Amino acid sequence: RAPPAGGDDGEISVGQVEWADIDMCAACERYPGFKKYTSENRPDNFDWRDLGAVTEVKNQKYCGSCWTFSTAQDIEGTHFLATGNLTSFSEQQFVACDTYNYGCDGGWMFAAMQYVADFGILVSEEAYPYMGVMMTYNLPTPTCDTDLLNSKLEGDGDDIAHIEGYQMVAMGAEYEDLMATYMLKNGPLSIAINANGMDYYVHGIVGCETIAGSEYCEAGAIDAPSDGDSTMEHTCNPTDLDHGVLLVAYGEQDGVDYWVIKNSWAETWGEDGYYRIERGVNKCGVSNFAQHSVYKKA
Repeated sequence: RAPPAGGDDGEISVGQVEWADIDMCAACERYPGFKKYTSENRPDNFDWRDLGAVTEVKNQKYCGSCWTFSTAQDIEGTHFLATGNLTSFSEQQFVACDTYNYGCDGGWMFAAMQYVADFGILVSEEAYPYMGVMMTYNLPTPTCDTDLLNSKLEGDGDDIAHIEGYQMVAMGAEYEDLMATYMLKNGPLSIAINANGMDYYVHGIVGCETIAGSEYCEAGAIDAPSDGDSTMEHTCNPTDLDHGVLLVAYGEQDGVDYWVIKNSWAETWGEDGYYRIERGVNKCGVSNFAQHSVYKKA
């Protein structure tokens, strides 16, 4: 299990919330036809990977930095829609330099987005590669490379992201349907979920047995621990959010609505690094804490 997405006490504190504009369509300049979509007429299946807005699956290793991957990859989508260029941005800048969060000990994506807005830039992964820290060895988080960041502050181009802040998209089950439309019109979304069971996920739609039965969902979709741990039988608690991920797609398969989530545990995990869960029931708290970065012209 990845460490909690939150800080030391795991509590969410967002202060003054700026809510997403339901009519906002960051994708419409590049895809004018998206403007017409609403919750009533959007496609049954949609995937930002098909349109080139999602980078390769990465690996956070033994560092509680899931929040950095969720944030950086949300910004990657925002940058792509604004510029047409898909750039892999630096998680290490967050781990080492973001004083609003806790490095390998966890953090919140909205705070990381605010850090980028306040500092001014997020540099590319190529410029500031991810290191990861073996937490079990009690190694210190690498210090921030301020010289690198300061040298990039006045720059512009495909390898630097600028955002003006973030907007909250969803903070409860009642927002889940709206969240699908917003994602379609504005790019992949940074979300927090409860990660119970993800350690053992292999494939399939988690939760779909409530609709179609375990045989349809393939009983091996989540492998039970070899020691017979019964905790896997418990539904993940939607109010206990402990993992930051990226929402990249939604779909429907034989009557089962689902989300596609990009994880940060390498391509060897899950469905080539991705996770499908039931959509429409706030499974694992998928719609309890969704935020999205807002592009800023340099």
